[in-house]
Amino acid sequence: MPPLKYLKVKSYLEAAAVKPESAMRMPTVRELMNQFNVSLATVNRALSELENDGVIVRRQGSGIVAAGKHRTVARLQGKAAGVRNLLFAYNDYPEESTWKMVHTIAHYSRLQGCNMVDCKIYPDTSTESLIEFVKA
Repeated sequence: MPPLKYLKVKSYLEAAAVKPESAMRMPTVRELMNQFNVSLATVNRALSELENDGVIVRRQGSGIVAAGKHRTVARLQGKAAGVRNLLFAYNDYPEESTWKMVHTIAHYSRLQGCNMVDCKIYPDTSTESLIEFVKA
């Protein structure tokens, strides 16, 4: 029966990887172990396969995040009167402090009536492409 537990963890993480918040944080190994009542080996097997498939990225000290190709960047549509837009750009594989900062900025943006677009910058992201994204 161990393969069934491993498949449950894997399918849960695949579904979680497409959610927007997965760009910033996914469940930790310990959280997954407790949630599914499974061993470390079971969780690691699911994580290893998902990482090999390019669904997630694991970085020591940064945690687990969804890989960029499984998420889409939301672009704001239209120009509503009185609506302000805020672009927050940060590096790929941010530290936990950056994740907390993104959540805090998003919260305060909503309180102030702003739309926030968080933009993860990858090593091959050019400054010109970021400027074009902001102009769009």
